[in-house]
Amino acid sequence: MPSDQPLFENVSSREYYIRAGMLKSKAFDGCIHITYPDYEEAIIFLEGEPITAIQEWKRWLTVGDDLVEAAENKAIAAEGRMAAYQLPRELLHIFIHKYVNAMIEAELGPYMTAKLLIGYLANDKSTCVLKLSDGHATGYVFMNFGKRTGAIYDSPEGRAYGDSAISEMDHLKEHTSVTIYFTELSEKYLKQKAKARAEAHFVEKPFDTIMPTIKPIMAKQMPAPQPIEPPAVKLVVATSSDRSIMLAHRSRLQTLEMLEEAEVAWIDRKAMAMLNMIGNKAHIALPDGKTHEVTIRQAEIKAEEGKYIIIPRKLRRRLALNEGMIVQIRG
Repeated sequence: MPSDQPLFENVSSREYYIRAGMLKSKAFDGCIHITYPDYEEAIIFLEGEPITAIQEWKRWLTVGDDLVEAAENKAIAAEGRMAAYQLPRELLHIFIHKYVNAMIEAELGPYMTAKLLIGYLANDKSTCVLKLSDGHATGYVFMNFGKRTGAIYDSPEGRAYGDSAISEMDHLKEHTSVTIYFTELSEKYLKQKAKARAEAHFVEKPFDTIMPTIKPIMAKQMPAPQPIEPPAVKLVVATSSDRSIMLAHRSRLQTLEMLEEAEVAWIDRKAMAMLNMIGNKAHIALPDGKTHEVTIRQAEIKAEEGKYIIIPRKLRRRLALNEGMIVQIRG
């Protein structure tokens, strides 16, 4: 965590609830960081309440509100070492109510230094955690909508924070491993927020004091409803390197398209509405007559809405789809 001023450190995790109670009384904004022999985790607090948990194990980073209970239970059941750090809210909101929706792995090269990569993420308004590691040192950069909210560089020679950490990272050489964890608000939280907003605007209509006379109506036998086939939409296969489609956050999506290995595809909001999707799954009709299921993610395409689909390079090759082809997709 990018803070060199712990409120307490090297405390047994079995004291978690005692320490958490003390922090609650102070309306604490920050995290309790717990280290175990095999992995690390942090519990994020906002105004003294535990909101979200983060788990890191080797190359994997997991974030979620649902992880808090398990993290608290493990803290008192296992013997970990615990520290608490006060952190700015803009950093905490990289994780609060969010999940890791994409992970990119790459390497630094002659044309991609740490400084350039951080610049790309800033220009792209990314919300993410950037991790750089060369086996000797490890650096983390925390970005909230393109703004750097914290940085730490850890090596056997010591630790650096903020601008000093960024300066140290810029000395990292080619083949340094790069991992970027992009976060976004969870679907569960968005549904809860929408429900709360709807309930806040709901006004119950009072019953009429005089009940109207209701004439009985004989029920008619209605024919059984016929299954409705989901609508099919024709989209043009595009790539994020094509500037003519005027793709927002192009550099981020270009990196995802190059490295993504999952069965996903990106379309814009209008195409999603045309598909009348239930959930986030869709089926692409392939040239051989078969269909392939993908998870749909949203992209902001400004040139012409409802026209394009972007498919990761590896999946595109596997499905024998080329740029410019027209494919049919159903929700």
